[in-house]
Order: sequence, then structure tokens, then C-alpha cells
Amino acid sequence: MPETCYSRLLSKDGELIHEYGKNVHLSADALALTWLARLCHPDCMQPEVNRIVTLLYRGLVRAVINNDFPRKTVRTETRMSAHTPLGFYEGTVIDPDVAVTTVDIARAGILPSMVCFEALCEILSPGVVRQDHILMNRITDAEAHVTGAGMYGRKIAGPTDGSFLLFPDPMGATGGSLTRAIEFYLSEMA
Repeated sequence: MPETCYSRLLSKDGELIHEYGKNVHLSADALALTWLARLCHPDCMQPEVNRIVTLLYRGLVRAVINNDFPRKTVRTETRMSAHTPLGFYEGTVIDPDVAVTTVDIARAGILPSMVCFEALCEILSPGVVRQDHILMNRITDAEAHVTGAGMYGRKIAGPTDGSFLLFPDPMGATGGSLTRAIEFYLSEMA
């Protein structure tokens, strides 16, 4: 039975209303869904594929930052500071020193993780943002049916304790590669 929740986009705070639990976030972003529909169309070809994937992942990383990243209050100069004592911004910003690792699952391409890495470096202190790499491939049985995802190499820059850990999914399919990568971090990096 096809999914119907995207037909009406019943939402609260920009997320679809669902019964999957509080840790599942489904975007009700009509613009993102418009881009996704265009991306999935058989006529969508390069370079449009990369352009739309970039738009989608910049939107996703923005949503994650806005919803989940810590904030702090700052007082910072503006261009008007030299002309008036009121020329300061005092208010809330994203904490630029929060550590983040984005994991590139190199199976269907590195673009989603690279887009997230670059967007994070624009907002956070680049020294606290890192990108890890995992090389994966499909595992098949004797009849060439896909039975899982195998890890064939990795470049991990160290522990992730106290860091946000993002897994920008390059596949958008069954979740096998994504699950395997998350299991690796839970078992090997914990």
C-alpha cells in the first residue's frame, strides 16, 4: 500500500504528524518534496541530480542545526558599531564550538556528506567539524540477490565522544548501508 501522509502534509512545527515516536523526524517541507519529486523523475539527469541533492541536503542540515544544536547568547559588533553605541547584535546564535562528525558512506556517492560538511564549516568553527569516510559495497548471494552491505575500508579521524554524529544517507533505498555504518560506530567507536 503506498504511503499517503505526503498527500495532505498534516504537520506540527514543520514535521509530519506520525506515530513512529519522538526520535523520528519526517519533514513536511513542501519545497523539499517538490525537489525530491523532480530528483526521482526518470528525466532528471546530471548535473541536475547533483544540484537538487545539494539543495535537499543543505535544507536537511539546516533543519538539524535549527532543531538540535546547542545555542548561546552573544554580543557582537555590527557595521554600525563604529557609529552608534547601539550598533551591536546581542542575542542567540548557534554555538560555533559544538563538535560534529559527518560520515561519508562511499557507496552511492559522497555528495550528501560533503554538502553537510561544507555547510557545517560555514556555521561552526571549522576545527570542530570533521568528515569520516566508510567504503561500502553490496553483498550478493549466488543468484546475485543483494543480501547486505559490506564494509571494505574506512578513514576515521578518532573518537566521537561528545560530538554530534551525522550520517547523510547517499542511497535513499533500504537503509542497509546506513544501518551497517551506524552499527560500526555503536560497536567500534563507543
